[in-house]
Amino acid sequence: MATELYAQGSLFVEGIIVMQAVEFSIDYDTNDNPVNTIELGFGGITPGAGMTQVSITSAVPRTGFEISYHKWAKARKAIEVLGYRGSSKISVTGFIKTVGEKIGVDGVTGTIGIHAGEPEL
Repeated sequence: MATELYAQGSLFVEGIIVMQAVEFSIDYDTNDNPVNTIELGFGGITPGAGMTQVSITSAVPRTGFEISYHKWAKARKAIEVLGYRGSSKISVTGFIKTVGEKIGVDGVTGTIGIHAGEPEL
């Protein structure tokens, strides 16, 4: 039987730790385009403009979001997001595209969607 201690992650937005985060994801897409030829089939790729999508699900206290997501989204403020997972980190700078709230029996959760370019690893 193997036993392993698994790491958790932490997230910072503009240098502020997101204490109320329930989960977050950082997804990178190269946006590469496949190049196919009639005679050879798949020939390779044409590099695309890489994009990173950050999604945050957060608990929302009665006092509201712990970070000014709505304000930053409306101002089109470029923000830095820094995610840690285990001993590695990823950093991106981008813009908040969506801020949503889900209200239900178990409370309020917020969802924040951030679009960014190439990540720094």
